[in-house]
Order: sequence, then structure tokens, then C-alpha cells
Amino acid sequence: MHVYFGKHVKRAQAGGRLVRVVCARCECEYFYHLARVGIGHGEAPYYIGVGRATRAAEKQAQKDLERRLSREAELVPCPRCSWINDELIVGYRIARYSFLRTLNRFTLLIGAIVSAVFGFLGAILAPKDLVFFLILPLGIVLFAGAAFVLRLWLCSRIRPNRDFPLAPQLPPGSPPALVRDPENGTLIPASPPSVPVIEEGDWCDFQIGRHRLPAVCCGCLNPVPLGRGFNAVSLMVPWCADCELARTRTYWRIFFGAALSGWLVAAVILLPLNLQNEEFWIACLGAAGVCLLVAAVIASKRTAPVKVSNGDRSRSVVRLRFRNVEYTQLVALHRERATTGGTQSRLSLDKVPPLGARIPPSGEGRDQDVRALKN
Repeated sequence: MHVYFGKHVKRAQAGGRLVRVVCARCECEYFYHLARVGIGHGEAPYYIGVGRATRAAEKQAQKDLERRLSREAELVPCPRCSWINDELIVGYRIARYSFLRTLNRFTLLIGAIVSAVFGFLGAILAPKDLVFFLILPLGIVLFAGAAFVLRLWLCSRIRPNRDFPLAPQLPPGSPPALVRDPENGTLIPASPPSVPVIEEGDWCDFQIGRHRLPAVCCGCLNPVPLGRGFNAVSLMVPWCADCELARTRTYWRIFFGAALSGWLVAAVILLPLNLQNEEFWIACLGAAGVCLLVAAVIASKRTAPVKVSNGDRSRSVVRLRFRNVEYTQLVALHRERATTGGTQSRLSLDKVPPLGARIPPSGEGRDQDVRALKN
């Protein structure tokens, strides 16, 4: 029997570029930052050539990033008349409902293979009844066509200008419009930044590749060295050693408490059943494993400093809810300054980042933000 194993490598590359837009109605010129994340995959059969697979995944991620930055767009309305150009709508629709596009391609591939196999078998075994061998391939092709039509219909429903001249409803994490400063020619926000007031339980929209978390601990708001943090899916949340130690102690306390409670419940259920020795010990081992798994999940949920939810996966927008409300407010403040009021928005037009280049968010005002929140 042949057994295959290997290492699958996945890499992500985040970046952005500056996009120039001229309004089709009032001819107002404005700019915005387009941020995307490219994904690359590599395979190392039998763990041979892991370095080569990693380099291939990184190269593929860079190509995917450049492709997305060149094709896709954001819904950024004109700061003067609130109109969104057609090319922005088309670019925004490209990234939407990508799972239907993937399903369509996969179904067409399966349909082509099944059609070839069934057609060959039908031509050999029953040439007169060939039509019966093609019913399944025809159904697969029709399913692919239905998925294609469904995606077109869903994309056609994206019409942000339907209520014009009223302001359109924008998706979460949309970048602001930037205009030229008449004094020095740099880019400034078209409207002053508005930082929402974050209350307990509120979510904060965060776009990977354009926004950046402030380099302070999400628990105690003290500065954190670069590279240290809490791994939350695709984000590295700043996390100091003291808060991590406190979280570890709380984690094991909740874990053992939940596991012990689960074992007591399992004992109350299993003991009255009067099972045989083998059945009893098998049930005990299964119950113990389930209790340990449930306890680990409960402890992780109760002690995680941040909860991450998918806001818009196609645009790499996630929703963050931190346990520390002050840090959530700091993230919102830092996000608005880095996007609209920091050095990232004041880019000179002769220093526009190249295609696929990273746009580092601003780190100005971090200490002032921390002192303001602490006070």
C-alpha cells in the first residue's frame, strides 16, 4: 500500500498602492489607498524541498497580490458629489462571491473529466444509448452554469449609486478619499477623521494591509517589543510578558475547573448504567477525552484577549473585539490617524508607492494616545 505524506506551505503577502480617481460627474480628482492580501501555496512531497516550496509559495503570493492590486478596487465616493465611478464598482465586484467562481471552475473541471470518461464508456459499451451516459455530465455542466449566473446576479445587485445624490452605503473598512493640499501638493483627507466611541462589546473594523495595531500591550497598554504578541488567526496582537503569564495562569485554572466539572457530570451519567468492564473503561476514556477538549475550548475562549470575526474576507477586513475596551478605542484612534491623519495620507505625489509595495501605517502619536486613554 502506497502512503503519501508531505508538508503544505501557505504564505500571505499584504500590500497596497495609491489609486488616482477622476469623478465621472464633476471631474473631481481624488485618491485612495487600495490594500489587499495575496495568498500562495507550496507542496513539499515527503518533506523534501521545504525551502523550495516556501519560496514558491512566497512568489505565488506576491504574484497574487500584484494581480489583485491591478484588477480590484474599493468603493470610494467622490468627496464633492458622492458619486462612485463605474470602474470602481466593477473592480469591487471582482472580489465579491469568489467562492462561487471557485465552485464554478471546480465543477467545470469535474464535468469535463466525467464527460470524457462517460462518453468513452458509452461509445464502447452502448453506442445506441450514449445519451444516457451523458445525463450526469450534462447535469454537472448545468450546475456550473447556474453557479455562474447566480454570481452575475449577486454582483449586479451591488449598486452603490442607487440612492444618488444621497451618500452611498459603504462596506466596512472602506478607505477614505484623499485630495491634494493646495498649499504643498501632498494628500490630505477630504473630510476630518471621525473616531467612533467604542463601548464594551463593540466591534472595530480592521483591514489587513492598510491598518496596523498600535505597538502597546492589549492588556495593560504598556509598550511591547517588536515581534512579541498574541497570535489571533492572521493577526499578531501586541502582548506583554506579564499579561501573557497572567493569561496562562487563568487559562489552566479554567481548564482544570472545566475538566473536573465535566468528569463529575460524566461519572454521574456513566455509573448508573452498570456497564461491563470493557465498555465502562472505553466510555470513561471517551468521556475524559471529550471533557479535556471542551475544557480547552472554554479556557481559550474565556482568556483570549481578542475575538476575531470575518467582516469581509475578500477584502481582508476583519472585525476585532478586545477584552480591554481602552485598547479597542486606542485601535480605532490609531487606525483613523494612520489612514487619514498620519504620515500615510500625507504622501507626496512624486513618492507614490509602486505596485505591490507595502504602505507602512503611521506610528505617530502612539505615546500621546496611550497617555490620553490612561488619563
